Amino acid sequence: YLQLNDLFDMEVTTKIKLKPYLREFLIAKFGEEPIRFPENSDLLALIHVLRIKPPKRDIVQDDVNTEIVIPYQRLGRDPRTYNYLGKRAQMEFQKRVHTLFCITLNDYVAHKVHVEQFEWQAAIELFAEEYHIESITTDGLKQKNYRDQNGKRFKRENRFKHLN
Repeated sequence: YLQLNDLFDMEVTTKIKLKPYLREFLIAKFGEEPIRFPENSDLLALIHVLRIKPPKRDIVQDDVNTEIVIPYQRLGRDPRTYNYLGKRAQMEFQKRVHTLFCITLNDYVAHKVHVEQFEWQAAIELFAEEYHIESITTDGLKQKNYRDQNGKRFKRENRFKHLN
């Protein structure tokens, strides 16, 4: 018989596909694979919501490149049974990781430029170096940061500004 402490020590993992730069970001932010998210992480909460039982027949998952730990929960689904993320769940998870990536990039660059007086290009290069991002160019990072810098990220939210 398994005791409750054994369940807490047990490590169940799942494998998913992420864009390479998002994978590098998660490893730099949360540690080596299998990636463990903090208990209060929104990403961990999302995983707990999205996970399902694996399909009856074996589905070969192509190009899975990231392994994630699914910790035991006192309430909710048992990770030994519910440890699979389908394609839609993986896409939703990747969107959330991308959002976290963009927020982190923008905060980092804004701090470096406005507080520490770095040049914009240098701040982006420092971000790539600190988070070990090698699979996306600095031009790609600049583009992601530039879109948010010009307020394009907030256009949807500002659309209803006149109603307030």
